[in-house]
Amino acid sequence: MSILGLWKFIKQKLFDPVQKHERSDPTPTGPLRRLDLLGSLYPIIRNAYTFHPVEVAHGIVEKAIRRLVNPTNSVVYIDGAPSAEKQGTHQNRKSTREKAVAKGQQELKKLEQRVQSDSRPRKQQFLSVEKSIRQSFLWLPSARDSLAGYLESKNYTVVVCPTEADVQIARDCQPTDVVISGDSDLLLYSKINTVWRPMRRNQLLCYDVEQVVKTLGISKQQLMALGIVSRNDYTRNIPSLGCATNYGVIKNLKDQDVETLVKAYLSDERVVAKNTKEETFNTSIRVFLKELQTPLPPLDDSSLPSKELMDAYSRVKRQYAEKHVAIQENTEKRKRTIDTPPDRSQPAPAMTAPESLPATSSDPPATETEVYIASQMSTSTDFPADRPMASQSSTSIDPPADTLMASQSSVFDPLADTFMASQSSSTSVDPLADAFMASQSSIDPLPTETATQESQAALSATHKAQPRREGNCFWPRYSHRDRTRKIVHEKPECFKQYAWKPWKAAPTTPQASVSTPQKPKPRPRGQGSANEGENMSKASLYKRMGRQHPFATLRIGTLKANVHRAPRTHNDTELEAEVMKCLREVTHHAADTKRAFQRLVGQFIECIMKPEGLKEGDRDILDLLCPRVLVAELNQDQPEGDTMEPDEDPTKEDNSDQAQFIKSMLLFIWSGKTPYGKLQDNLAKFINRIQELGLWEQQVVEAWAKAREYPGSSFLSSVSQQLCLEFKGIYRRGTLEMTKQLETKKKKGVLSDKTDIAIDDNVSAIENFIRLNRLNNNRRKIVSLTRNKDPMITISESDLLQLLLKSTKIKTSLEEMVRESENMESKAKVTRQKIETWLGGVPPGTVVSALITDTGNEVKAMRRPGIGKSFCNVTKTMSLQDMSDHIARLQVTGFDPNSYSERGYVMTGSIRTNGFKLQVIAWKIRELQSVRYRRLPQELLPPRITSQVGGTDYFMSEIRNVIKTPQDVQDIWGCPAKDIAIIGIDLGQAYVVGASALLPDSGDQGGEASPKVYHNLSVNQKAVYQPTFKYRHWLNKVKNKPLSESGPSITEIESSMPPLRGDSASLTEYVEYRAEFEQQLTNFYSPDGKASKNAWDAERAREAEYSLITERLLNMVGGSAGRLRRPEQKVAIGIGLSRFSSHIRLSSLDSSFTSYFVQKVRSLGYVVIGVNEYYTSKRCPECHQFVGQMEIRRLYCSNCKVKFHRDVMAGENIANIVQSYLVHQRRPLYLQPYDADGNYTWELTATSSSSDQDQASSSTSGSQEKGISKRAASAVLEKEPAKHQ
Repeated sequence: MSILGLWKFIKQKLFDPVQKHERSDPTPTGPLRRLDLLGSLYPIIRNAYTFHPVEVAHGIVEKAIRRLVNPTNSVVYIDGAPSAEKQGTHQNRKSTREKAVAKGQQELKKLEQRVQSDSRPRKQQFLSVEKSIRQSFLWLPSARDSLAGYLESKNYTVVVCPTEADVQIARDCQPTDVVISGDSDLLLYSKINTVWRPMRRNQLLCYDVEQVVKTLGISKQQLMALGIVSRNDYTRNIPSLGCATNYGVIKNLKDQDVETLVKAYLSDERVVAKNTKEETFNTSIRVFLKELQTPLPPLDDSSLPSKELMDAYSRVKRQYAEKHVAIQENTEKRKRTIDTPPDRSQPAPAMTAPESLPATSSDPPATETEVYIASQMSTSTDFPADRPMASQSSTSIDPPADTLMASQSSVFDPLADTFMASQSSSTSVDPLADAFMASQSSIDPLPTETATQESQAALSATHKAQPRREGNCFWPRYSHRDRTRKIVHEKPECFKQYAWKPWKAAPTTPQASVSTPQKPKPRPRGQGSANEGENMSKASLYKRMGRQHPFATLRIGTLKANVHRAPRTHNDTELEAEVMKCLREVTHHAADTKRAFQRLVGQFIECIMKPEGLKEGDRDILDLLCPRVLVAELNQDQPEGDTMEPDEDPTKEDNSDQAQFIKSMLLFIWSGKTPYGKLQDNLAKFINRIQELGLWEQQVVEAWAKAREYPGSSFLSSVSQQLCLEFKGIYRRGTLEMTKQLETKKKKGVLSDKTDIAIDDNVSAIENFIRLNRLNNNRRKIVSLTRNKDPMITISESDLLQLLLKSTKIKTSLEEMVRESENMESKAKVTRQKIETWLGGVPPGTVVSALITDTGNEVKAMRRPGIGKSFCNVTKTMSLQDMSDHIARLQVTGFDPNSYSERGYVMTGSIRTNGFKLQVIAWKIRELQSVRYRRLPQELLPPRITSQVGGTDYFMSEIRNVIKTPQDVQDIWGCPAKDIAIIGIDLGQAYVVGASALLPDSGDQGGEASPKVYHNLSVNQKAVYQPTFKYRHWLNKVKNKPLSESGPSITEIESSMPPLRGDSASLTEYVEYRAEFEQQLTNFYSPDGKASKNAWDAERAREAEYSLITERLLNMVGGSAGRLRRPEQKVAIGIGLSRFSSHIRLSSLDSSFTSYFVQKVRSLGYVVIGVNEYYTSKRCPECHQFVGQMEIRRLYCSNCKVKFHRDVMAGENIANIVQSYLVHQRRPLYLQPYDADGNYTWELTATSSSSDQDQASSSTSGSQEKGISKRAASAVLEKEPAKHQ
């Protein structure tokens, strides 16, 4: 009995109850504990009295009671007869029990059929029947009286109440007593001040009523009124007025007595409008306020609804136990035969099956099966068959059968072990109960099945599809389904049938619409000579290595964990603390400097963009902040120079005017000194202008400079590069995007034709952005402000040394490293210049691998959990001589990249960190820039689609550009098309992956071809988002808690900030308001806080989800994400090329998963190709007809009478496209567009373009010039895929 939703509502109002452990003190002292037995232990009571004898059930319940209270300081209350006030609830519960019995009888009938037909029953069938028995449980007065007598014999004080225990507890309770119950309505009674709520894992939540009403902001009378008018076991609430809504009404009422509050509540306008039944809540007032109830006649034993069901279930389990024991005996005999060498001279004994038990509900005579079971059980206690069970029926559930079911739980389903363990763990302190439970655990476990593992191994080795396993199987997450046929479904009553429609414009051919993207080519350079790497400086070798290999950012874990594992800091806590302090302070100061500059720029733009605010010279400053956008860039997908090339050195300084101007301003903010250089005049103008506008004070700059101990030039280059990209993204790209959006609105008539939306080349990009932003309904921010969490900054090795030398402790450690490297005496003096000179001669990454991380050391590190576990033993430092020799080998004339086999990463010495995470920048040795950018002769270049030397993050080539002739199939896979396994993958938003696999035929067996097997897999986006959901829920919960007793919460601070977009947006007001709470926000999002750690855990969990999906996809074709593709595995993976973005609900994961999946599987040796998705979600892959839409993601084919998941069907069509290209080098006709005359325009274009290269098709070129007829082409081409199938 409880108030519906009250516990949850109190939790939502941020009341945090005190947690206590469930076990009581053996010699308790303190307040008296009053235990509501049914309200606290109903699940244990139901399970104990349903499946155990009465004596055993008594012991189980008494043991649970002892965990809550002690006999010497407690009172146990047991409910008595039902009350008239609760008659409606009693009727509902009776109906529920009757439904449970009916469902249990149906499930029992199915179970009995399988047992009698010698078919292996599913464990879920047993669990379904037992669940129905539990749901039909009714605790009769006779059993309650028996338990009361048992507890009194154990020295408990027991009160058998005349009606409900809640009312009796409320009458007897004193203000200092503690009430233990799971019912929330006990909070409403006037005398009860403390309620302990039992929870899982032996925990208690302590609710102090005074603290509850204080948190809710109401009085005790208002709380009682809230419980009375909300839904409870005595009266229903007024429709659509739940606990939260009623709270809002009652809180605004004047605090009076309870009855007056209820009357005032019923007089409220919102309540009167919905109180159509004129509810008065008199029954609830009688119970909660006056503590009165009227008893009804008790139920008798004949009214038990599950008696017949219990008898039948006991008989079926006994039959199954006999057959199962016989199987176990035969298994043991076979095991003994295998362990003992057989005697060839003696014939094998004949095996006889035991006789079946009689199918009767009476007590059967002892059989061989029961004798065998008894021999396996403890002999200290006997259990007569006529012992009454908790169901109060004459026939009990057979304990031997229960024992066998408990022992078999490990065979059916590993996840169900928890349920069966919970049954076996409910032992009693009573010796009889302990003996019974001990007997249940004495049976030896059954041998585990290996047939499934062997079948999966066979599938991995031979690609042969295995039929679906019989019985209830445990399917791991994201596992695929194998079916030998499609299930026929009835036609739905309502669905939208897709049909061919004439296009508004002629469809462009894939040759024009899906062109192969071109990578930007680097500036032409000479290949260099073989001895060019000799006698070069470290800086020159660094540049040469960057030209030969791409840079990679390795995520190796958290900064704290890596510094702790570093060789120099592992056993030196002081040095470890100094390194952590240095890096965290630097990143925090860099973030503060970046935020200060962003606010300064935003306020400057806000001031000068007012009417008559722009003065002479301001436009020059705006051009330096962001280069102008040109009209010619409007037709480009992305402004030129907005992103850095992936192979460019991330530590390389940008020498553009924009980057130099921003870096100079950052140095001014950092140190307070005006930098010198070619932009000195513009810097002076900007500084004078912001001081003139009152946006900056010199005293503030000087105060900041004194607080910073580190040189700003060492890492501000990284911050300036970030700001350059941000400003270009906001003002240049934002201007182009808004121009296209406004053009669309203009065409639709939303904007007037006279509205000027053209880009003006004569003004700055920022001015164009502000003008177009005012015309846009959904206005954008005028400047991007860095979030509260510190951003990642990049620090090169030389700059890192300058930072570390500021610490005396770290400097001492560096001096020791120099002495050890140079073989100097222990007391030899090492100057700063000596350390810098030493750094120029040691391998890159020496300082990082000694003081910051153990990655890159010569000693192999242990594999550790986390995202960076794969980088521990594959990353190394390379000496300058080895780098020179390596470069010389790559620059030898006639170098063949096909023979290149080096792998791993080489450290560059640079790192990226935000004070919490750590990333190491390294060269990816297995990839060559000369292959990626085709600097070598064409005849030496390896195939791009199959080789990893050119990179694994390359774009996906469309399949028509990869497979043009049968020779292409032979060159790429080296086998006939019929031996290639295919995976078709359709990416989406609601479902991240919809995949289907086509495996090679296993061949004819006995003259008959093996049936086609369908392998499907779909992954829901919400399943992949679960780690993110958990992190968000936790973050919202923590942010809603007040920072202090009288202070606001983080949520209140962030939600109260002035807006940064819209008509009323003001950056100045935002900065002023944020300054008041800057310290609280900084502390909350600090690297040492839980927010950073949990965000990191969520990121690792997302990576693990992607890894698991990749594993399941490769399992469909016998592969694995943990090993390279075997040479005999021939696999083609086709991925749909459609791309989209989500602006509502959850962000789409298709781009991030595609990037992860493609790089992962290509690094394992698989071939990945792109597929045009035209018609893949509209046509049936079986009959090739248009399907109909039942729901948003459910399709139905009227011809095949089959229901499809939309993304899975698209994946199957993509697999068919790949198969058609492998066999016929063309796209299936049913997935091509055709005009009203039935001509396939794509086929016409494809055949016309290939006629000049392939003379073999010249015989048909004459008919193809006029277009291929739909009827003629279908007759020829649609029959060809059947040959492969």
